[in-house]
Amino acid sequence: MAAGNFTPTILADIQIKADNIWMDNMAKTAFIADTMAMKAIQEQQSAKVSVIETNKDVTASISWIQDCEMEVSAVGSNDCIIDGPELETVSKNLEITQSIKTSFKVERKALRNNMYEVSEIAAKGMLKASKVLDEEVTRRAIAAINGFAGTNEYDGDLGVVQGSGDTHVAALNWDTRLLPYLKLVAIKNRMNTPFMLTGVNYWYTDMDAEHNKGNSDGSGDYVRNQLIKRYYDLFNVELVNSGDLFSYLINRGALAFASKTYNPSVPFTVPDPGQERYSIESRNIPGLRYDVIYALKCINDKLYDVWDFRAYFDFFLNPTGCTDTRTGVLRFKKV
Repeated sequence: MAAGNFTPTILADIQIKADNIWMDNMAKTAFIADTMAMKAIQEQQSAKVSVIETNKDVTASISWIQDCEMEVSAVGSNDCIIDGPELETVSKNLEITQSIKTSFKVERKALRNNMYEVSEIAAKGMLKASKVLDEEVTRRAIAAINGFAGTNEYDGDLGVVQGSGDTHVAALNWDTRLLPYLKLVAIKNRMNTPFMLTGVNYWYTDMDAEHNKGNSDGSGDYVRNQLIKRYYDLFNVELVNSGDLFSYLINRGALAFASKTYNPSVPFTVPDPGQERYSIESRNIPGLRYDVIYALKCINDKLYDVWDFRAYFDFFLNPTGCTDTRTGVLRFKKV
C-alpha cells in the first residue's frame, strides 16, 4: 500500500463526517436527490426479493403468488371428489444486469493552503456521488417502466389506445375527470391496487383540487382525486422521455427492484493493487448500497486520493399478469 494512504479507520472517519453533514438540515440540501420514481416502486413493491451469489453472475430470486390457473367449470355428478389447481409461490432467478459508476479525486498538494482538509472534501464528495448515482438509478427505473408498459384493454371515454398499447389523452381532458377515468381503466385491466406515477401531467389540477377542498364547490374534485394514489417525479419523467408528457398507471406489486454489493460495509485492504474497498448506503434510496474503491494514486506527477463508486441493480416485471399484454403497467400520453 502506498505511503500516506488512508487507512480503514480514516475512511470510516470520513464516512462519519459525511453522516454529520447529512444530519445538518441546511448542509444536506445540496445532496438531496430527486428520486420520487424510486420511492413509488419501493413503496408499492410486494414481491419477495433475495440476491443469489454465484461464481459468474449475480441473480435475484423473485417470488410471488401464482393464481392464473383458476377457471370456472360445470358442477359434475360426483359430489364426493373435489380438486383444483394449486396456488403456489412461483420464483424466478433473474440476472442483475445494470451497473453504473462515478468517481472523484482530490489532489493533496493543492490543499496545503486550503481551509479544508482532504477528509472534509472527501466527505462532501461521497454525498455528491450518492446523489448523482441515486438520480441515475431513478432515471433508469423510468426507462425500465417504459419497457414494461403493456396494452390498455379499455379503449374509450377520455383516451384513445394506440397500436403501441399506449393511450393518448387530449390535453383538455387532464382535469378532475381523469382520476375516475383511470380508475375505470384500472378495473377493466384487472388492476386491483393501482397507483399513478407522473411528471408535470395533472400537477396543476391536483394542486387546485387540494387548495379548493374547503370550498363548497371544490370538495368534489378533491374527493375524486383520492381514487388513486399519485407520485409526482417532477425532475425525471420528462427528462427520460425527452420532454414527452407521459404518465403511468401501475398495479401494486407489478415491479420489483433488486441491488447487490460485493464489498462489506467495513473497509478492507487489497494489497495489490493497493486499494481499500468497502460499501456505503445510498442517502436517498433505502436499501441500496454502493461499492467504494479508494486508492492513493500518482497521476501526471501529482498525488491524488481517488474514490470510485459502483452500483449493481436491476428492475423486474413481477408478476406477469397472467397474459403477455397485461403487464400491470400502462402509459398515458398528454397530446
